[in-house]
Amino acid sequence: MKFQTKARNLEILKPILKSAKILPLIIYKKKYIMSNLDFVMNEILSKFNTKLIVRSSSCLEDSSSSSHAGEFETLQNVTASNLKTALLDVSSYLNDDDEIFIQPMLENIEFFAVCMSALNYANYITISYDESGDSKNLTNGNGLFRTAVILKSHVSKNPKFKKIICLINELENLYNNAFIDIEIAFSKNELYLLQVRPIVKNESKNLHDLTLIHDMIAKKFEKLSLKRPHLLGDKTIFGIMPDWNPAEILGLRPKRLAISLYKELITDNIWAYGRDNYGYKNLRSFPLMIDFAGLCYIDTRVSFNSFLPKSIDDKLGEKLVNHWLKKLENSPQNHDKIEFEVILSSYEFDIDEKLKDMDNFSADEKTKIKNSLKNLTIDIISPKSRFYKDLERINELDKRVKELKSSNLASIDKIYWLIEECKRYGTLSFAGIARAAFIATSVLNSIARVGAISQREKNEFLNSLSTVSSSLARDINLLTKDDFLKIYGHLRVNTYDITSPRYDESFDEYFTKNSKITNQNVSKKKPFKLKNTKPLNTLLKEHGFNIDANELFEFLALAITSRESSKFIFTKALSLALNEIKQYALKLGISNDDAAFLDIKTLLGFYTTLESLSAKELILSNIAKNKAEFEITKSLNLPPLICNKDDIYEFILGENEPNFITQKSVQAMTASINDSDLNGKIVCINSADPGYDFIFSKGIAGLITAYGGANSHMAVRSNEFGLPAAIGVGEDRFNIYKKAKIITLDCLNKRIIV
Repeated sequence: MKFQTKARNLEILKPILKSAKILPLIIYKKKYIMSNLDFVMNEILSKFNTKLIVRSSSCLEDSSSSSHAGEFETLQNVTASNLKTALLDVSSYLNDDDEIFIQPMLENIEFFAVCMSALNYANYITISYDESGDSKNLTNGNGLFRTAVILKSHVSKNPKFKKIICLINELENLYNNAFIDIEIAFSKNELYLLQVRPIVKNESKNLHDLTLIHDMIAKKFEKLSLKRPHLLGDKTIFGIMPDWNPAEILGLRPKRLAISLYKELITDNIWAYGRDNYGYKNLRSFPLMIDFAGLCYIDTRVSFNSFLPKSIDDKLGEKLVNHWLKKLENSPQNHDKIEFEVILSSYEFDIDEKLKDMDNFSADEKTKIKNSLKNLTIDIISPKSRFYKDLERINELDKRVKELKSSNLASIDKIYWLIEECKRYGTLSFAGIARAAFIATSVLNSIARVGAISQREKNEFLNSLSTVSSSLARDINLLTKDDFLKIYGHLRVNTYDITSPRYDESFDEYFTKNSKITNQNVSKKKPFKLKNTKPLNTLLKEHGFNIDANELFEFLALAITSRESSKFIFTKALSLALNEIKQYALKLGISNDDAAFLDIKTLLGFYTTLESLSAKELILSNIAKNKAEFEITKSLNLPPLICNKDDIYEFILGENEPNFITQKSVQAMTASINDSDLNGKIVCINSADPGYDFIFSKGIAGLITAYGGANSHMAVRSNEFGLPAAIGVGEDRFNIYKKAKIITLDCLNKRIIV
């Protein structure tokens, strides 16, 4: 069988299709309707004594080269009184030889879905479905729709999914085509096929069968889930957003150089040293991030262990880790809010409220948890804490990077030492400073919640802070281009991506002469001073904190601003290292695009061995291997959270709970990061790191990100600028929002309207 028009496909399938029903239909050419309108209306009404749906069936629709989806009209719930208008309206979009077809409206729809038999040229079935009965929710993004992704070789346990898969298999066989797109609905538990068309392919690729890859990932998952010495918890869960959130920092499908740098600089070892230094359980030598065929995940059991204060014994620690894992499994929407909604990693002045929910813990156990977190938090806030040493060490990195930059070291030596210095003085210090900043944010939020300060005072304090982002937004309008780039030139969108240009390599792409500050108060920071310190001083004393309100706010300000300044400093070393790698590769005749597939360990290995004549061959071999693996990565699909083995084969992308910033509402046109004019627009970006800070100089009206947590870089920045933002909306909804022309971002009521 060959695909024809929308109407003819259904007409041909109706008598032969076994897996689903097709509603009766009448087909007319437009020119016939125009010449015989009264006759056509009488014929339709004599055949169908019910509400109708009038649908276009253009020759341009649903071809193998172009679907033209959404360009033609469909009118639902048509009655005898408005049938004429409906026929004329739908006809107005069509050529004379195009067709219109009429069917009875399907009543009592309980499940509507758009399904595809392939995803990213791989053997997945996707089912984007809505159970409200309104099919428009799938396209306008306003409904509670979900998307199921199922490996074709997997047998689903969901009865509806089973029927849909059976239908897809039948259609694939009938059309001899593995790339099929259908619309279906369930009414009274009966499956109806509403439309079938080929998936439009941009490339003539065959379908990749990733069953073996999924089986390998499942085996790896089972191995890593086993009980192991020195690690508490009965199982694990893998997530793309917890802890050092790789989806936000690296993106969903980073290339090998970015992954290997992130592992080397942070997630293999440094992350654990940082936690250990701040009074948490020693997890040194436990890698935090695992990559499953190029998709990066945080091992949450390892992460949760690292948030246990050292004073918690193993018996209680085991119970806590299992409790947190269960809590995450039961509330997967909180995978980007782990420290706010799932675990306890610091003391809060209303901690008793959170402890109330821990029914399976005794009063004595709750007291131990509370006291351990209190002592840890007091130690971190103390003037003698590791935090202040880390502030000194991060500034030492700046000095060492300048020395390396001006040195005559060979490229490999310079790369090696830039990475080493970045680890010892940069990311290790940043890991500690970021922990102190989280403690500061947590304490600040809790003193506002208990009423020791008002919400207004909290916002005034945050708005008083001068950070790298606010300085950048100010300096772009005050400094000369050369002076500006001396300070900010090392920044780049996607900090770990060698193919992403630095600010000083692509200034005009990032900035325009007419850049406008988003918040006119950026350059007019008002010093904050708490007018009435008595309630806070009383609170601190009652809870055993040996500091007063003013000292606390000094710590809060220093910790929160130092998180961003320390990140700014260590990214200088990283950015310089990437440039050195780029230059070294170019000397060997290797392009920047190819260098992105190099594993950093291959380069670092040359420092302690002879850099022989085979260096280029070794590098090219490593690049070729990683390039081949990346072809699999591009097609591979896994859920944001892997709780059990079955999730690897079938998962549902649920309703994400975005992190709404501010209580403002704004309606504006949307823009992507590459658009030339961002002024007054709601900007949609996949993820966020310091390289994106340039958008705050563009006068944007709002911000939407696919990934990001409640305390992520862009959440903090948006708060600082008083910018309405929805951080971490999820990939499905993000794809709808970025295609919309106008969006209402209503942060007060926590909703986004297309």
